[in-house]
Amino acid sequence: MSAASAGFSREERLLKKQQFQRVYGQGRLCRGRHFWVYFLANNLEYCRLGLSVANRFCPNLVLRNRVKRIVRECYRNKKEAWGPGRDFVVVLKRLPAPLNLSSVCPELLSLLKVAYEKNSN
Repeated sequence: MSAASAGFSREERLLKKQQFQRVYGQGRLCRGRHFWVYFLANNLEYCRLGLSVANRFCPNLVLRNRVKRIVRECYRNKKEAWGPGRDFVVVLKRLPAPLNLSSVCPELLSLLKVAYEKNSN
């Protein structure tokens, strides 16, 4: 993996409200214990990731930011496995305990894999 592909550039993120609404409205859903993943095909040469961590599930700002950092890191480490042309929105539904990369990644990666495979069909 090259240094350029190991990053997580701004173009690989869903940032605007319209982008999230499109994935929520037209996409499909995979549910896990702590996360839900909405996914939708896009016409781009890369996948994009959006994160939604609500106050009611994680009222502490520091924890919300930590959840987002962990999810981004998990996604970034495996992003080449997803191939081109997908938008993913990861929604926190329950705070995992313990909150670390090794406890979050297995669930998140399995949800992303299922989402990618469903979207390929």
